[in-house]
Amino acid sequence: SIMLLIVRYEAVLRERGLLGPQWSLVGATEDLKAAYRQCPLSDSMISLCLVMFYNPSTKALDCHESYGQPFGAGHAVPNFYRIAQWCATVGRRLLKLPVDHFFDDFWIVEPKCLAPSGVWAFRSLMKSCGFGLDPGKSQIPASVWNALGVAFDMQTLRAQSKLFVKPRTKRLVNVIGELLQVWKDNRLSPSHAARLFGKLDFLNQTLFGKVGRTGLLPIKRRQYELIGDHSLSFELRAAITWIVELLVTCPPRELSLHEASKPPLLLYTDGSANPNREPMHAVGAVLFIPGQEKPLYTGCAVPDEVVSRWIPAKQQIHLVELFAGPVALDTFRPYLVNQRIIHFVDNSSALGALVKGYSNNSDCVRLVADYWL
Repeated sequence: SIMLLIVRYEAVLRERGLLGPQWSLVGATEDLKAAYRQCPLSDSMISLCLVMFYNPSTKALDCHESYGQPFGAGHAVPNFYRIAQWCATVGRRLLKLPVDHFFDDFWIVEPKCLAPSGVWAFRSLMKSCGFGLDPGKSQIPASVWNALGVAFDMQTLRAQSKLFVKPRTKRLVNVIGELLQVWKDNRLSPSHAARLFGKLDFLNQTLFGKVGRTGLLPIKRRQYELIGDHSLSFELRAAITWIVELLVTCPPRELSLHEASKPPLLLYTDGSANPNREPMHAVGAVLFIPGQEKPLYTGCAVPDEVVSRWIPAKQQIHLVELFAGPVALDTFRPYLVNQRIIHFVDNSSALGALVKGYSNNSDCVRLVADYWL
């Protein structure tokens, strides 16, 4: 939503001819301090929200009433989210601010000439409504700013019409260090795997998208392997190698304003696995390019050396359908650079694997990884 907000705002400024340096976009963030504790409980509920712990000094059980919303309660998240959403909605409707939030993290995107007054207005709104902000987490308006652990670089937005998004350097270094330590210790417990998967899945979404998901599956599986010495398997070692290489080499995500405004290309792929035909395994693809009268098309047999690597099965149509994807991308490569593409696949199994970026089937994982790479 942040990327879409930036791109749409920049498009509006250009439509209105506001192209001077004072109209370059910058971003700022605010964070609620002790967010849940700013949600008071009604008097009737305080007796039900007790915090109890063993006091080693008195060797007795201490009992205290909690006047703020308890962090671990099941209803705490939706309760708090209503408050945060109300703050953002009032900021948009009353102050006309381009502000949004994710729980207690708020961000504002404004032109340089408007950003200082916008930040002041939002802070004044929160103060007048009785909400305290954390000054230690506030970010003044800047063209490179962090939100939700992600760095948004808008320095080239005006000159090159490009927005770059990348993880914060500290977060990236910490995760790589943690992976190398796991490799060195030759051990990954289920609880550690769960924490590591959460961190990597976040980086996956902000950095390398679906390319890295094939490497996350072994780590996800380890969360549920409660029996054993939890040493690293060959699969886990391969996954860690894959992920570290991606984290080190992947460029930032890039969104082009020109790309967002272009009509998409339409790509259709299909596959056939019929033992009564020659060739038995074949794939085809058709590419429709806006403004071009005739579509492009291609077709070929699946090479025997590829089929021989697949695990023998009675029906392999889903693998053939998957194979058609990377074949089409390689064939039409010159036409697909910096283009938006809608890819149609008529096999549910293949479609699901491509959308998710991984599969429980090791044969499918190879093809899915090739596709996203």
